[in-house]
Amino acid sequence: MQRWVQDDSVTNCHAAVTDSGWINDFIALRWLTDTFDPATKPHDGSTRLLVLDGAGSHVRVSLMDACEERNIALLYLPSHMSDHFQPLDVKVFNELKRQYHAEMSTHFLRARTEPVQVKAMFWRWHNDAWNKTAGNARLVRSAWRESGLWPYNEQTILGRQETPIAETAQSEVKTPLTDRTSRHNAHLVRSGQLPLLAGYEKLLKAHNLMIAQRALNEKENADARTAEELQKQASGPSRRALYPHGGFYMPGEVRDDAAELAQRRVDEAQAAEQRRQKVTSKKRKLSKNSIQDSDKVEGVPVEMLSSFSVI
Repeated sequence: MQRWVQDDSVTNCHAAVTDSGWINDFIALRWLTDTFDPATKPHDGSTRLLVLDGAGSHVRVSLMDACEERNIALLYLPSHMSDHFQPLDVKVFNELKRQYHAEMSTHFLRARTEPVQVKAMFWRWHNDAWNKTAGNARLVRSAWRESGLWPYNEQTILGRQETPIAETAQSEVKTPLTDRTSRHNAHLVRSGQLPLLAGYEKLLKAHNLMIAQRALNEKENADARTAEELQKQASGPSRRALYPHGGFYMPGEVRDDAAELAQRRVDEAQAAEQRRQKVTSKKRKLSKNSIQDSDKVEGVPVEMLSSFSVI
């Protein structure tokens, strides 16, 4: 990790790393308290709005309590909707990726054949790309507007639909991949409008395509099952979404799920304590092994060396 962030010219940035590569409860809370809160804290004490998806680290009671203490309102989006309603996903991230690749391309053109330390340059490339993206006020306002969140636009939210797939170009004779096309081609052959050999070639093409599609489907299903097993092993048992339909909570309000929050607060504290004890035990074991290794000289225990005299 040190090689990725060793550029001292980059300031006012925070970096963190996890074993899994995904955000966890600890880093989510630290981001809120050390990054988001200081950067957005208003002078007049007014309420701020934090928009989140329903990821596990976002719905922990510890994070909710931290938002309550800092007068931050939480808005949880419904499941699988962040790509539509989060301004970053709607527009900003694509521009950030474009600027980052532009920084890489510029550097490679300047370096030409000289070796490039990609890890050592990541921090500066990303920082320059972020400044060009986040510093673009027009882009940020456009992202909020296109998401329909600010200014609030109900028509934008309700009218958002998937981009329709372009219709297949029409031709005189189609490959019979459907029952309707197959019957149409058979009619052309019987009526003499289509030579028998041409009809056979179309039918053979459809047969080969179906065989190839079946093999591809079987391969994709096998890969999907393998990926699912690996995901289960990596993430453990699946957990139910706590806010599948989203939610909005104002600081100081009386919540209907207060009892549930209290129990979750106790459970999370116990889980955190168990993790702390596990880490402490692991550190003690490593320290003990280091002491035992230092008590040996070239593989000979100290007890055996004590029986020899120096002449």
